[in-house]
Amino acid sequence: GTFQLACREVDVRDVVREAASSLFPQVKEARIFLNLHLPARPALAWVDPNRLHQVTLNLINNGIKFTGKGGRVKVQVLVVEEQVGAEGLDDLRLGHAAEEEDLVHVHAPVA
Repeated sequence: GTFQLACREVDVRDVVREAASSLFPQVKEARIFLNLHLPARPALAWVDPNRLHQVTLNLINNGIKFTGKGGRVKVQVLVVEEQVGAEGLDDLRLGHAAEEEDLVHVHAPVA
């Protein structure tokens, strides 16, 4: 099966905030810290907001699932040149060095 994307201009910060808010009960139950690093200015991209929301939920959910109690999940939205990107890194505990393979990257063209 195929599915169609319903792309439109979206502020990625809003999608990330909404997804993070909806997962607050799981974050609290897991006793971890969820850190959102969002740019001050809009991070506009031409995307399907529903698909981006689902990807963001999956990203944060995986961070929650694989981060130990007291650990941190960081989600960062970046605007670099003509790209909006999001990175997720789980298990940011003191003394635990992040490896490149721990990062999840999502990029979309700027609207």
